Amino acid sequence: MKASLRLSTLPILAGFALPALLSASCGPVATAQEPAPASTAAEIPPVVVTMYTEQAQLFVEYPRLVVGENARFLAHVTVLADGQPVRSGRARWEIGPVDNPLHVLEADAPARDGLFIPEGSFPTAGSFTARFIVESEQLQETFVLPKFEVYGSHAEAAAAATAAEGPQPSDTVDFYLEQQWAIGLRTQAVTRRTLTEWLRVPATIHARPESLSSVGAPVNGMLLQDEGHPHIGDVVEEGQLLGHVEAPLTTSDRAQLETVRTDLLAREMEFEAKQIEIRQALLQAEADVDYAQTHWQRLQAMGAKGLGTEAERDAAQRDVQIAEVRLAAAKQLQESFSSSAARLAELRVNLDADLGAKTARGMRYSLYAPIRGELIAAEAHLGDPVHAQDVLFRILDAEKVWVIAQVSEFDLGRLEEGGRARLGTPLAPNGTYDLGQDLDGTLLHVGRLVDPQDRTVNLRYEIRNPQGKFPIGMFVDMQLATRESQQGLAIPESAIVRDLGRDVVYVVLSGETFQRREVTLGIQDSGFVEVLSGLAEGERVVTEQAFRVKLASASPAAFGEGHTH
Repeated sequence: MKASLRLSTLPILAGFALPALLSASCGPVATAQEPAPASTAAEIPPVVVTMYTEQAQLFVEYPRLVVGENARFLAHVTVLADGQPVRSGRARWEIGPVDNPLHVLEADAPARDGLFIPEGSFPTAGSFTARFIVESEQLQETFVLPKFEVYGSHAEAAAAATAAEGPQPSDTVDFYLEQQWAIGLRTQAVTRRTLTEWLRVPATIHARPESLSSVGAPVNGMLLQDEGHPHIGDVVEEGQLLGHVEAPLTTSDRAQLETVRTDLLAREMEFEAKQIEIRQALLQAEADVDYAQTHWQRLQAMGAKGLGTEAERDAAQRDVQIAEVRLAAAKQLQESFSSSAARLAELRVNLDADLGAKTARGMRYSLYAPIRGELIAAEAHLGDPVHAQDVLFRILDAEKVWVIAQVSEFDLGRLEEGGRARLGTPLAPNGTYDLGQDLDGTLLHVGRLVDPQDRTVNLRYEIRNPQGKFPIGMFVDMQLATRESQQGLAIPESAIVRDLGRDVVYVVLSGETFQRREVTLGIQDSGFVEVLSGLAEGERVVTEQAFRVKLASASPAAFGEGHTH
């Protein structure tokens, strides 16, 4: 919060009430002073204080305070957010320590919109702390003054006024608060901001090559679709059935199908003959096992009687093992052929059924979605005739898209390394999207070819496309970072007024006095402009209705008369 004090030559003491003392609770009563002639009091310039908090402006005028003399405090209170006066509530001055003020002056309501007039006298001379407190539906605020002087005599007050006088600034404009409130004038402090210079170039939204797919007709025929087939705007999954194309059978197609059927019948007959051979081999293997086991058992019995040799018995045992292996192989071969024969028979039955259906309708080819995405086009409808290679469906995966910006070859060298960029579009809440922060954008490629027609180079970015906000083919305003000003002085662009070919702002000197100031400007960014010279940090400038202040400097009468209290 800043406070500024300025001497004014406005004679506001005329017509003040006779001196009056505060109640006993305001402090001890001082020795009464000889009243000064009215002309003497009126000639002493008043104190003018302008203060700001984050929410409000206080502009107060009051006479140089003399012990025992009644004084009125003309306190104008403005809400900074809308530039309007405080129209209701109460206000008070508290002079002295916060926990135990020595004097309290109150106004139970505004004398009129924006103006509170507490009044009273002070029994004690000295330098005090002071607070002005406003309590209203519009505002709850406390303004703290750095110093509050009460003088022992008019002579001391006049001397203080003389000492406070300084050179009058040039190019000032008086613009009364009633006039400011009528037009909603607003001000803002000069602050430091980091500003970026942006190069604006045209750009277009493109689909990524892998995210746009078409489904065509494989043959000439008619489009068929099952119940519940997807419609335009539906999201389809990869591999989802979209429909069928049914093609009529030609004489050649029928001949080929009959050939396949005949071939299957022949193979079935071959399988049956082979199965007979396998069954015979299986029976022979079972007989061989029985014979080998009987021979081995007989030799075992002879060996128990001391007849035969050990070599004969071992040979008989090996014959049993070999016969058993051959039997197992024969059984496995039989099972395999039986399974194959069953599948072949099933295939022939299905082919017979399918052949009958195809002979009646034709060949049917199914169409499937090659990617996941939104069905954006259906070029044919149920029952429409289609031709081979006709595009029937288009599918777009628009979760990510490309933004291709066209940059003049003469501006390429100005671009900031890293490709920081913004997308200007009315779709954005604040008018622009930051490609990196808001859209997860990435610079994919900087072109290596200059277009011979418009002398531009393409920059390709990939961005997220939330809720499909960026349709393919949409034109957008691309803003590419070129340079940055770190913590430079900045003001809103609305504060700048063009006057005689120069950039001018109006600086607040006090609540009702402004100074025309020429400025040198730098980078413009997001509604703010860098100020290279002409302003200091913390000064306040008019940001809304600055042009009206310029008009008032040329023709004060055009905005009506000033206030009277």
